[in-house]
Amino acid sequence: KKITSIYLAGTQKDMGFFVKQLREVNTDISIVANITFAEQECLNIAGKAANGVIIPFTDYNPADTSIKSTYNFAKKYKDKFGIVPSFPVAIGYDAINLLYNSIEKVGNNPKNVAEYIRNLKNYKGALGVLNFHDGDVRLPIVFKIVKNGKLVNY
Repeated sequence: KKITSIYLAGTQKDMGFFVKQLREVNTDISIVANITFAEQECLNIAGKAANGVIIPFTDYNPADTSIKSTYNFAKKYKDKFGIVPSFPVAIGYDAINLLYNSIEKVGNNPKNVAEYIRNLKNYKGALGVLNFHDGDVRLPIVFKIVKNGKLVNY
């Protein structure tokens, strides 16, 4: 059987080089990648080979003023670092803050921290307002595709 599509996960550099090399030998295979593919380093390495790669994302728009926690995070980040924070940066920020805030609230016992986060409601973070249900966070998903080095809605 001929392979028609693949799912790609890895580091920015590895995925960038992989896609570049894959396109040199096979241009018609479709690629769905994880969010790390959207990092500028990966897109720079892959170059034109990145065109057509599809990436599922949580709907994250740091310019949306209606989601105050996301907008404020992005503004502070850009003021400090000079760039708009990427989706993975927002995830990391929320993960660290969730842990920190949970430890502050329930103490440094991993079981208590996990239980606290497991059903946390209305956490206002970099990704927006997060709600957990039995340990899972529910976020809307959108698909993006790389066109001319930029991510656009699919």
